[in-house]
Amino acid sequence: KIDFNCNFFMLKKAFNMPQFNILYNEEKTPQYDKNFTRSCVGFRTNNTLKFKSIINFIANIVSDGNFSFTEDGITFTSMDNSNISLIDMLIPKQFFSAYNPQTEDGTFITLGINIKLLVKVLNRANKNDEIILKLGKRDSIDLSFVTRKYNKCYCLKLMDITDSGITPFDADSPVEITIESKYFSELVNDFNDIAEDITFKIVKEAEEEGQNISLTGKGDMSGLEMVLCNEDLEIENIKDVKLDFAIKNLINFTRGSGINKKMTIQLDNDFPMNLTYPIFEDGYIEYYIAPRIE
Repeated sequence: KIDFNCNFFMLKKAFNMPQFNILYNEEKTPQYDKNFTRSCVGFRTNNTLKFKSIINFIANIVSDGNFSFTEDGITFTSMDNSNISLIDMLIPKQFFSAYNPQTEDGTFITLGINIKLLVKVLNRANKNDEIILKLGKRDSIDLSFVTRKYNKCYCLKLMDITDSGITPFDADSPVEITIESKYFSELVNDFNDIAEDITFKIVKEAEEEGQNISLTGKGDMSGLEMVLCNEDLEIENIKDVKLDFAIKNLINFTRGSGINKKMTIQLDNDFPMNLTYPIFEDGYIEYYIAPRIE
């Protein structure tokens, strides 16, 4: 049985991690031209592959949602259909070469978008394309892919999506583990053909030094137990924790391993797991998974 209390959503925090190998708008000088003028509402970016990776990651979990433009960047918060997991995201404004989040009257825009359709359109963008998104007419957006050879412009209708109003909140002192994204993906996939759940167990006083974390999965005909060596990990606030999580939700997160080379795991008893890919110093994609409860 899976039980989830929405009040368990937690832990919005900045992480000090290696950054994307992407174009960072350090000068903070917006790039305006005929394709994106000062009066346009939206953004432009040359970080095409990373933007596609972020949207593809979201599409693995939810089919539509509201992208809110704020002073700090674009935010997105949504639960999956089963109410077992939640995405909380901030793409910081430094990700964009130009970013205009407000209309002429000072209103910050919110775009209700069919994410599955957005992915289909983004798949037509090449790595050298610049992406330009502008608020269009009659409840639509114009999504352009621009190079010196062409300017492709797609029109996507917006959706009226009711905001769930769910926001993460902070736990007091979770265990925090910093790990390579690819390594974590390999660990989860090792269990995928063995079991439906993974038990994460952390012990403060390990029998052998540096072996405080173990993963266990059991199926009808087989099982797997894995003990991690701490030398490849960074662990903070270590304490005794034991929680079970559905592998299918963990697999959803590992599909975004290309977003950042490193990630963090935050665990505390009776709370959801928090898995995070950082985006620059201030941005993030956080994925919360409710534990299985007997």
